[in-house]
Amino acid sequence: MSKSLLTFVLILVIIGAAWWVWHEMSDSAVEVEIGTNQTATTSPEEFVEIETTDVNIYRNEDWGFQFEYPQEWEVREPAFVSGVSLFNMAIGPAPANGITINITPKNWIEGAMTKMKARGVVFEEIFLDGKSAYKTYDKDGWSRPAILTLVLVSDEYWIDITGISKYEEEYNQIIESFEFIE
Repeated sequence: MSKSLLTFVLILVIIGAAWWVWHEMSDSAVEVEIGTNQTATTSPEEFVEIETTDVNIYRNEDWGFQFEYPQEWEVREPAFVSGVSLFNMAIGPAPANGITINITPKNWIEGAMTKMKARGVVFEEIFLDGKSAYKTYDKDGWSRPAILTLVLVSDEYWIDITGISKYEEEYNQIIESFEFIE
């Protein structure tokens, strides 16, 4: 056998062996993403979860926002019939009440804020994912104490995030994870 033919066969054997080793390693344990909150290691014979979180992510492409909420909670949209809301949803333990998110026309929210200020409600100016927002606790204007965050999204509408005070921890989780998406 000639020296060049022997070299060629040797190179093919090395390439074949390298491919076989790579193929075997990649089939035996592959790390994959499950949704956005979990990672798992898989092999052809088994599936073992190695990391989870206790949240779900709600994402609304139409209105351009997303947030995290407790895994055991439900989302209902629309949550109620409204002559004012452009969009509304409820999040919470079954039957999905506890926190509501409304897309509401700018003039309606500003009118409601004026009435609340006249009752003595104080608004704290905050920023929510870089957008101007106002947060308050309204103890008298609802059937139960409520936390309220209003976010000016555009010249046309606000996002109104309202929660029952007993769900303040979950409410804060939603507010802290709230993001605007494009």
